[in-house]
Amino acid sequence: MQLFDTVLLTGCSEHISQGLGRILRMTGAARRVIGSDSHEHHPGELLFDACGLVAPAEDPTFLDSIADLAERHHADLIIPVLEAEIARFVREDVTERLGTVPVLLPSARAVSTGLDKLATALFLRRQGLAHPWTEVVGDVDPRQLPCILKPRFGNEGSGLLRIADAQLASSYRRTRPRDLWQELLQPDDQEYTCGVYRSRRGEVRVMASRRVWRGGRTYAGTVVRNPEIEDYLTAIAESLELLGSINVQLRLTERGPVAFEINPRFSGTVVFRHLLGFEDFCWSLQEARGLPLAPYLGAPSGAQFFLGAQELVIPAPNGAAVASNLALYAS
Repeated sequence: MQLFDTVLLTGCSEHISQGLGRILRMTGAARRVIGSDSHEHHPGELLFDACGLVAPAEDPTFLDSIADLAERHHADLIIPVLEAEIARFVREDVTERLGTVPVLLPSARAVSTGLDKLATALFLRRQGLAHPWTEVVGDVDPRQLPCILKPRFGNEGSGLLRIADAQLASSYRRTRPRDLWQELLQPDDQEYTCGVYRSRRGEVRVMASRRVWRGGRTYAGTVVRNPEIEDYLTAIAESLELLGSINVQLRLTERGPVAFEINPRFSGTVVFRHLLGFEDFCWSLQEARGLPLAPYLGAPSGAQFFLGAQELVIPAPNGAAVASNLALYAS
């Protein structure tokens, strides 16, 4: 069912944006899909109807460049995908730049809490929810070893280290004082990536997958129906007064599920989840149009998914014709 004429997705060089574009094509929710990015070294021209160059998220002209691209292509919905871009949209008043064009975002409290990993841990503690101990590296030595050293901001596992040596930990107090010590949650084989959606009417929908982590992102997963995890995720959503979709990373420990990250964006597993019935992206689109949500019966427990690869070829200007990349992409 077509819900929008033209949707603008940011960060089109990234797998999340490309996954959202694929869902838009599979469902027919948009007639045209436009991508944007701050560089041109990506296959976006093969995956979207058009692509545009915009300023980086930290550039003062970023929002103006997005507005110009949206106006040029007559977009009737803008979806910021990258966390830095989401932060800009939430932090600044974009009405003057974008006019009446809606922007699809999680609620502001979820964004401000999730983008700051210290704020995430403090939020969980204030709500009486299980949380990992988390402290600023420059303030104190780690409470116990081994522990995790991680950036306070950022995602995809960049800069994350497991620290077991006290002398090494001391050196990081000088070189990475603004980062975080965090409890090493155990066991290692009980890590879950969880989709959480809360509707405008307060209905919470969740899907938890026990994941295999590789190269900073989910490589494979198995759907798990666990009431303790589902209750914990529901409590997070309600405490945040969430509107929209987030992704929670947690481990199932001896004291129960413990979240260590809340990502206020669509997940890198968004296509897998969609195929398994957790259609949080489509639900977001439906609510953006003021429509009731399609029913959710729960993803099938035990279903497995794997992150594969796809080859995309851009032919030389005078080269021989190649098979349609778009046909492969849309299959």
